[in-house]
Amino acid sequence: MREKRGFTLIDILLASFLFLFCLIVLYTVFNGAYDVYDFNRRRMQAIDSLFLTLDKIKKYLREAEKLEDPSSFPFPLPSDSLVFTEEDSKSFALFTLNNSIFIIQESSLEPEMFAPGISISASYVSPATCQIILCQKWRWKKEERKEQISSVVNLRNWGRK
Repeated sequence: MREKRGFTLIDILLASFLFLFCLIVLYTVFNGAYDVYDFNRRRMQAIDSLFLTLDKIKKYLREAEKLEDPSSFPFPLPSDSLVFTEEDSKSFALFTLNNSIFIIQESSLEPEMFAPGISISASYVSPATCQIILCQKWRWKKEERKEQISSVVNLRNWGRK
C-alpha cells in the first residue's frame, strides 16, 4: 500500500474558506474603526474651528466699550448680529451671511469674511453682557451634522473712561 502525502481538494477548500472568513472579519473590524475615527476627526475639526472663532470674537470684545443694538448700525443687519463700539468710537458688527461670519466696520461699510462656514447668533443679556452662539454644519457620509457652542461674554471696558 502506498502512503498518501499532500492535501486533498477538500482540505484546500476548507483552509481557503477559513482564511477568507478571517479576512472578511478583519476588514469589517478595521472599516468600522476607521469610520469611528473619521467621524470623530471631522467633528473635532468643526468644534476646534468654533472655539478658535469664539476666541477671535472675544479678542475683539475685550477692546469693546459697549454693545449696541443691530438696528442702530448704518448697514442693514440681521437682528441676531453682534454690534459693539471700541474706545475710539469705531463701531463693528459681526453677522451671518451665506452661512459665514462677516465683520464690518461702520466707517468702511465693506464686509470682510471673518469665519467661513460658521454662523453667529448674539443676544444681549445686559448693556455689558451678551450671549454668543456659534454654529457650524458639516457632512459625514451624506448626512448633514451640526455642532454648536455658546458663551456668555462680559465687556471689560464697559463704563470705564
